[in-house]
Amino acid sequence: MEILIIVLVLLIISFVFVIFVLKYNDYQLKLIKIDEAENNIDILLEKKFELFSRSVSIIKNEKKKYEKEDILININKIKNMKLNNFEFNEELKKIEREFCEILDLDKELMNNNSIISIKNDLMDIENDLMAAIKFYNENVTLYNCLVKYFPSNLVGFIFKYKTKLFYSEEKEESFEILKKK
Repeated sequence: MEILIIVLVLLIISFVFVIFVLKYNDYQLKLIKIDEAENNIDILLEKKFELFSRSVSIIKNEKKKYEKEDILININKIKNMKLNNFEFNEELKKIEREFCEILDLDKELMNNNSIISIKNDLMDIENDLMAAIKFYNENVTLYNCLVKYFPSNLVGFIFKYKTKLFYSEEKEESFEILKKK
């Protein structure tokens, strides 16, 4: 009888240990995917920044009327700021709006081959960026579910894992709905 109790206790301990390891591995997998997405987003944001930087010199060289103006002034400011991905992306969106306004006002610039090339590259980067953000948000959703739901929340508590932020509010709202279910 004692052997049966010992075997039963060992089985329960083994089962709990296996569940713990599986949940820990789930966390590690999600963290790796989130890091991968963040790295891809970093690269794409840097490429986008470089394209806007190039566009300033092209615009100033092409159109002498912009030579003395501080067009796309935020580019110089961003270089000196310590921004995370979220903030950097928001600043680049402001620059993009300004860039589009300049092109809307000056149709000759729209016909410049270098500007056309930059604009096409920006569209490609934006598509890749949206895909990377979607991948990031999907994995953050899964990670945040691990942090909130039993039994993985016990592993999260032990390792002090906290929920992560999403790139957009609509994803956050869908997570809140998911939490209520």
